[in-house]
Amino acid sequence: MLEVRDHVISQVTDLQVQENLSFEKAFFNTKIAWEPEFKMTKYFFFYTEEIPLIVKKVIKAKNNSILLKSFRFALLLL
Repeated sequence: MLEVRDHVISQVTDLQVQENLSFEKAFFNTKIAWEPEFKMTKYFFFYTEEIPLIVKKVIKAKNNSILLKSFRFALLLL
């Protein structure tokens, strides 16, 4: 989440500088750009409640990495 915060801050700052926008307008534009990432979704394997899409993507990437390492290790043992 800290990385997401840093990206949002960076995008707001970039919009302020590049497009000469006020903080409020740059923040609004950034919020609109990030809105799809914060839509709530279900991830049945690990959570019973809804979570933001960006969290689901991070968890899936982490789990896919672990699964790939496990698969390689299993092949090595065979």
